[in-house]
Amino acid sequence: MSYYVLVLTLTLVCLSSQTQGEIYYADSAYDCSSDQKYVFTYSSTTLEAWSSGIRSKTNSSCVIHFYTGVSSDVVKVISNFMDIPCSSEAYLTFYDGPSTNSRLLKHYSCSVAPIKPFQTTSEYLTIRLGRAGKTNFDFSLDLYEVYGGVKYVDETVYIAVGVGCGFFFLVMLVSLRVFLIYRRRSAARRGQLVVTGVPVNCDVPQGYGSITNNYIAQPPPYASVVPPTVETPKEAFGPK
Repeated sequence: MSYYVLVLTLTLVCLSSQTQGEIYYADSAYDCSSDQKYVFTYSSTTLEAWSSGIRSKTNSSCVIHFYTGVSSDVVKVISNFMDIPCSSEAYLTFYDGPSTNSRLLKHYSCSVAPIKPFQTTSEYLTIRLGRAGKTNFDFSLDLYEVYGGVKYVDETVYIAVGVGCGFFFLVMLVSLRVFLIYRRRSAARRGQLVVTGVPVNCDVPQGYGSITNNYIAQPPPYASVVPPTVETPKEAFGPK
């Protein structure tokens, strides 16, 4: 029974050593070296500005390299806090690759607020701390390995897509407004048309001279017309 307990204990120790991240310090000459530091999935690898309460003044910079160990995974950066005032003349630069010659990923100076999480596009991350002999800055970063290589997309891509969609929506809105105005004015013009005449269907008199008219009553035939009675002046005015 004790044999199985020993095996289980050694297994847990081995697994914890594989997943437990380390803490590195940007003021340590030992940590600021060319060797790769591993990052893990279930436990953070931490980078802090100072290793102790005593901050040493130095003009040198620090470059630290991180590596996931898996080519399909990437490094995710989460800021615990960041306090790099402009008066410190310090800066943090992140490179998307194994060296400072790799693609620039992020650059921070005059930053006194936690940065948004971001990640690399490969299994490598290089961080460079530049400082000018001042100690009035501090930061703490947690690094994780991300499965599946979820790639980092620069924020400018989202901004460009948003601006393009907004411009397209604005053009469509203006076009719809112009169309509605044109349609309303066209309908108003059609409603103001004045009819200047009504067509009359008249036929040429035939036979007894009758006239076919759809709008006027038919006159009587000539044979049935009774001449009016005309009185003579004498009958009209009576005897003198």
